[in-house]
Amino acid sequence: MHIVTLFCILLPVLGALPFVIVLIKKKRIEAFKAKAVVTTATVLKAEKKMGFRGSTYYLLSLEYRKVNSNEVYQVKRVVYRKQQPGDVLPAMYLDDDPTRFSLEFGKKTGLMLIVTFIWFLLVAAFCYWMRSLPMSPA
Repeated sequence: MHIVTLFCILLPVLGALPFVIVLIKKKRIEAFKAKAVVTTATVLKAEKKMGFRGSTYYLLSLEYRKVNSNEVYQVKRVVYRKQQPGDVLPAMYLDDDPTRFSLEFGKKTGLMLIVTFIWFLLVAAFCYWMRSLPMSPA
């Protein structure tokens, strides 16, 4: 098999991978949201950390109360937006398992689906263009 043909088979598959990952994440968030109870979480502590290549993230210690109950839960989450102790964030948890907690509501997954689909189309167009070039015998 010619190397360009192999390349044009593998590249679109790899180009579709980000789209598939975002689609799976969107489905998981929607499934969680369908069962979740919305509440607020208070930031108890926010530690600034340095990540890979100087990226900044914050390790938050959060506290939230179970709705219609006095049960208090404390969790830790990583976020990329600066938060201060005392800040109140929207959150959700599963009523049957309050330790399953999320700050992610999936607001940007729709945009990410569009971006990753456009990426896939660009990769596919590039491969189509590559296949249309005259090939020298291998």
